[in-house]
Amino acid sequence: MKRAFRISMACIITAALLLCNPLSAVAEVTLPDGTVAGLPEELTVMDDEGNSVPESGEYYFCVDDMQPNTDYTKNIEILNLREDKAYNIYFYAEPVSKTGEIDLEENTIATITLNGETVFVGSVSGISSDGETDLSKEPINLGYYEPNDSGTLSVTVNWDGTGLDGVADNGSKKITADGVEIISEGNGTVSVYGQVEFRWIFYAEVDESYTPPNTGFFGSTLMYVVVIVILAILIAFMLIAIWIKKRKNKRSEV
Repeated sequence: MKRAFRISMACIITAALLLCNPLSAVAEVTLPDGTVAGLPEELTVMDDEGNSVPESGEYYFCVDDMQPNTDYTKNIEILNLREDKAYNIYFYAEPVSKTGEIDLEENTIATITLNGETVFVGSVSGISSDGETDLSKEPINLGYYEPNDSGTLSVTVNWDGTGLDGVADNGSKKITADGVEIISEGNGTVSVYGQVEFRWIFYAEVDESYTPPNTGFFGSTLMYVVVIVILAILIAFMLIAIWIKKRKNKRSEV
């Protein structure tokens, strides 16, 4: 029978909802000394719909009217546009709340790949399937990015449909001596709801030991020395040429 249902999953909710939601969790992740959640200027993280991660580092992945056993994927590009800094980039999860008859947190699997390599499989709130990783306590390392380096982070979520079975309205009937008596027809339609809320937060750790390479003809100290020597030689030749010309002019006057 046809089932009508509405499932909503908000994986990183908007800032306004985070601020007014009393269930918001405090991050248990301990960031490296001198590092704060968020991304520095010119470190770009943007998904395939053009949504970019703000400086706060918060990114949201929202799926409405989610269908069971269906993949929903976001591809996120990471690009270091700075010319003078290199970064290690990470992200972690902060669970917020879950509501509704359907437990999307338990029954929706998130698969995260980085440049085609799987780095996480588990619940959307960050608990890995093997129980060894908790993204609310242990960030995922998204790699090391020198100037102009890039990477692709892909996140796929899939709800297995748990929570729909046995909830359709099939009507009711009873058996009497005269046969089957229909009490209610039923319509085979059910409306159920589930929502899980959490946020994913990106942050970057600068590599203080990184030294930008000298690029281009004028990027090398040696090239500067060569240019100065060549200019000095040219100036010397010009001065000699001028001096010789003046001597010739004096001789011709005599």
